[in-house]
Amino acid sequence: MKHLIILYFLSLSVLGFSQENNFTILGKTNMKSFKCIDKNFTAPAQFVSQNSNKIVLNVKDFDCKYDFITKDFRKTLNADKFPQIHINFGKLKKNNNGTYLSAAEVTLMNKTKIYNVEISENGKILSGKQQVKFSDFGIVPPKKMGGMIVTKDEMDLSFSFQSN
Repeated sequence: MKHLIILYFLSLSVLGFSQENNFTILGKTNMKSFKCIDKNFTAPAQFVSQNSNKIVLNVKDFDCKYDFITKDFRKTLNADKFPQIHINFGKLKKNNNGTYLSAAEVTLMNKTKIYNVEISENGKILSGKQQVKFSDFGIVPPKKMGGMIVTKDEMDLSFSFQSN
């Protein structure tokens, strides 16, 4: 029993540490949800309120756990022609509730859309989440098996990283 408790706390510390710097895309089909994680995401060197803050994600760095989903994800985002996703956060403005708001330009497949993203601060960890749609970028959500499996238009972008 003692070993199980130690193993449990070790796993919590590893999970907690690995979640400090991550970028995840969550999506759903009519059958199941999927989660694609940028396995090489690194936090911006500086993320400050006075300047714009850029994050560049390589589409081929996303891993969706299953090879066929990862392959479909990269194909849908046309990773060979448009290998990167650019996110440019504008100046952070502090809200009354202690969170920050930023106008973020998301560029995907040479199309840019601006979202107002709320960013939370917990110690030195900044985190945020934003729902976007494939259709915002002119992308038709993929279908498989003759239309029996349909990907929902909405997907959630979420991030967290340790700020300096």
